Amino acid sequence: MREIALLEKISWDLFKEYKHSKKAPTGLDNFQFLLHFLEVFYKPNTIDDYYDMIESDETGVLMLNKRDLHSSDNLEKYMIDINEKHLFSSYEADL
Repeated sequence: MREIALLEKISWDLFKEYKHSKKAPTGLDNFQFLLHFLEVFYKPNTIDDYYDMIESDETGVLMLNKRDLHSSDNLEKYMIDINEKHLFSSYEADL
């Protein structure tokens, strides 16, 4: 698997394009969809990679703060929760 460059930015134009495509899952809020989008297009290796990428983006920080996700551990718990609700079924936690 490839390493995510620390300077790699979230492409919000690609996010919007993918969100409106026929391939995109439905029923997710914007943050849940962002997690799915990151998985599909950036293929993060760890929860820390997800968190670091989101935290390095101004809009991403707003999304994290709205959900009180202030660490990669909080993000992992959130992802496990939405996975259990079958909203983000492709995520499997490394427990």
